[in-house]
Amino acid sequence: LQPGLVSAGATTGLVIGEDGYMLSAAFHFVSQPTSILVTLPDGRRLAARQIATDRQRMITLLKVEAERLPVPAAAPRESFRVGQWA
Repeated sequence: LQPGLVSAGATTGLVIGEDGYMLSAAFHFVSQPTSILVTLPDGRRLAARQIATDRQRMITLLKVEAERLPVPAAAPRESFRVGQWA
């Protein structure tokens, strides 16, 4: 954490767009933080802004100003089975 920032606890997220969009659990964003700091896998720390929150699913969409972020590849559809644990 940077000096002066208060954290409700660490959380994880998933990069969903090379252009800086990320999904995270909404639990730590209920209190409407005034600042959000994201640490990327390469060690960069960037300010993020909260774009939207889905309270039904408890997920939050965040955005950082970065390009060419690594986006995980989706598993092939044929690798899934009905009833499979995730």
